[in-house]
Amino acid sequence: MNDDPRASNGRFPPGQTGNRNGRPRKDRSVSSAIMKAASATVTATENGRRRKIRKIDATAAQLANKGASGDIRAGKLLLDMAARAEAQQLSAAPVDVPLTHNDQEIVERFLADYRKFIEEGGE
Repeated sequence: MNDDPRASNGRFPPGQTGNRNGRPRKDRSVSSAIMKAASATVTATENGRRRKIRKIDATAAQLANKGASGDIRAGKLLLDMAARAEAQQLSAAPVDVPLTHNDQEIVERFLADYRKFIEEGGE
């Protein structure tokens, strides 16, 4: 038997489509478009060797090289971006929050049950 739902003329019957899921939605945010473009690869020559690196890595290297060669604007931009990146890393670090009394009781009960399970040879 043929699993093709089309009629003999090649058309689908009314109310039925050949593309049930439809066309996937396009991501419309500006930040995703920028990140997609920055993550694309480009061929660069480093120390006489050609290699593929991400555009954002190439841009960072060029900015660092210009700053190191004395370009004041590039150096300031690089230092500002480095400070902002450090601040984001520090703010994203996990915060050590002490357990409340209720949380501590739950953990102790769980560990007691788990130890009992292990002693009984549970797997």
